[in-house]
Amino acid sequence: MAALSIVGLVGRGRTFVEVQPGGALFDDRVLPVFFIAFLISAAVSWRWPLTGGVVGLFAVATFVPFAQQQLVPWSAVFLIGTISVAVLAWLSIGLTERGREVADDDHGDVDTDDIAPMKAMTLDRRRFLFTVAGGAAAVVAGTALGRYVYDLIWGPTHPESDLAELPDSPLDWAWCGAMTTTSCTVRARPTQPFTNAELVVARNADLTDVVGTFEYADVYDRVAEFRVDGLEPATPYFYAVAVDGELDLVRAGSFRTFPDDDQPLRLVFTSCARTGSNGQVFDAIRELDPDVYVCLGDFHYGDVFVDDVDDYRQVFDVQLTRPAQAALYRSTPIGYVWDDHDYGPNDSNRDAPGRASAMVAYREYVPHYDLAGPDSAIFQAFTIGTTRVVLTDARSARDPQSDPDTPTKSMLGDEQRRWLLAELERSARDHDLVVWANPVPWVDPAEPGADSWAGYDAERRMIADHIASLGIDNLVMVSGDAHMVAIDDGTHTNYSTADGAGFPLLHVAALDRPGSTKGGPYTLGPITGGGHFGMVEIEPAVDGVAVALVAMDWRGDELLRHDVVIRTGEPRP
Repeated sequence: MAALSIVGLVGRGRTFVEVQPGGALFDDRVLPVFFIAFLISAAVSWRWPLTGGVVGLFAVATFVPFAQQQLVPWSAVFLIGTISVAVLAWLSIGLTERGREVADDDHGDVDTDDIAPMKAMTLDRRRFLFTVAGGAAAVVAGTALGRYVYDLIWGPTHPESDLAELPDSPLDWAWCGAMTTTSCTVRARPTQPFTNAELVVARNADLTDVVGTFEYADVYDRVAEFRVDGLEPATPYFYAVAVDGELDLVRAGSFRTFPDDDQPLRLVFTSCARTGSNGQVFDAIRELDPDVYVCLGDFHYGDVFVDDVDDYRQVFDVQLTRPAQAALYRSTPIGYVWDDHDYGPNDSNRDAPGRASAMVAYREYVPHYDLAGPDSAIFQAFTIGTTRVVLTDARSARDPQSDPDTPTKSMLGDEQRRWLLAELERSARDHDLVVWANPVPWVDPAEPGADSWAGYDAERRMIADHIASLGIDNLVMVSGDAHMVAIDDGTHTNYSTADGAGFPLLHVAALDRPGSTKGGPYTLGPITGGGHFGMVEIEPAVDGVAVALVAMDWRGDELLRHDVVIRTGEPRP
C-alpha cells in the first residue's frame, strides 16, 4: 500500500490521474492529502493489520465522493479499486494471522487437538464479525464525511436552478458580447465539425422579421464568430444559428443593443462561480433583464496549472452548457475579464504556467471588446448610454506578489497602466459616469506580499494620485475576488496623497463559492457567502445621474444599498 501511495503521488498530472474539466485542484491539493492518509494506514497495518485495514476503509470511503466528482470515470475506478484491493488484503492478512496466534497460544492445553481448533474457530468468527462491523461503520462514516467536506469546499452554496437541460440540437452553446449601439459579436459552438454556419437576426422571437443573415467571420476550435452590425440603438433583437442549413431554435438567443443617450440602465456585476454551477442566482440575474452582465473573474474554478489550451476550452464548455448559466448568456450581452482561478492557479500572476493557453482560449471563446494585441493583457472598455465601463486585467501582466512593493512593482503592467490612466482621464471628461471594473479588492491596508491591491500599494497610490490630480469625481468602482458583498461610500477608497479623493465602491461576490472576507473596512458590510451579485442602476437626474449600488442574493432580495448622485455640472431640462 505504501508503494501504491508513492506511485499515486508520482502519477499526479500523468497517466494515473485524469481529472474532469475544472478538477485541477483535485490533482494539486486533494490527492496528496488522501495519499498521505493511505500511507499512514499502511504504516499502521504493518503492526496492526486489522486496525490499519479499518482505517484504510475509512480513508477510501472518504476519498470516493472526491474521486467521483473530479476524476474521469476510468481514473476514479482505477484509483478506488486499486486502493480498495490493498485495504482488503490487509484485512485478510490480519484475520489469518490472528487465527494462527490463537491456535499457537493453546498448544500447551489438555486435549489441545480438540479444544484449540474450536477455540480458534470461535475467536476467528468473532474477530471476523467485529472486523466486518468496524469496516461497515468506517465506510458509512467515511462516505458521510467525504460528502460533507466535498460539498463544503466545492458544492453548491444555494439552491440549484429548476431549469432543465435542453434537448440536443446543432449547437452546444451560444453567447453574445462586444455590444454597442449598432453592433455586437456572437460566439457559438456547433456540436459537430461543420462546413457552413450563419446567424439569423430578427426583430421578433419567431424570426420572421429578419434584419440580416451573417456568415461566420472566424472559426476557433469549432467556435464560430459572427460579427453583427447595422442595428438600431436600444432595440431588442432575436437570433439563431443555422449549422449546415439546420436552424437551431433550441438554443436561440436574444439581446438588446445599448442606448446612445442617457436612458435608465441596469448593469449587473459578478464574480466567483464554481465549475459546473447551476445555481438559482443565474435565474435571479436573468429575471432582472439587465442591459449588460459583467463578470469580474473566476468565471470558473478550473485552476489550470499546465500550458494546455484544451484544459481551458473544456472548462469553458462546462460553464456555457449549464442550464441556468446558458439561459442567462443567451439572453444578456456580456463583458468579462478573468481573475486568478479562470486564468491559472490560485493567486496567479504573469508567470502562470498556462498563460499562453489562457490567452488563446479567451480569444477563441469570449465575445470581447477590442484588445491591445494577441498576447496583451485583456483590458478593454465600452460605452453604454452616457456611462463608460473600464475593465482591467489584474493577473496576466502582474509582477509576482513576493516582489518588494516599490514604484516599479505592478499589478497591471506598464502597457495596461498607461492605458488605464489615459482611459480614466478621457472617460471622466467625455462621460457622465465612469465605472471601473477592477477584479481584486481595492480597500485593504498595505501589506507586503498580499494578493490584493494591498500588496501593490505604490502603484495603487500612483493611480489614486492620478485620479485626485485630475479632480475626477464621477468614478465608481466595482471589485470582486473576495467571496462577499460590501459597499463603501468613498470614506475608505482614497489612497492618494490628497484629501477627499475617495469614490463609491461596490464589492460583488460570490456567485457560487463559500464565503470569505478580504480587505476593508467598508461603510456597509461585508456579507459573506454564495448566491450573491451586484447591480449598478443608473438614471438621469436633474443635476447629473442618480446611481444606486446594490448588493443582491439569489432570492432577488437586496442585501445592501447605497444611493449617490453624480453631478455633471450641466442641469438637465
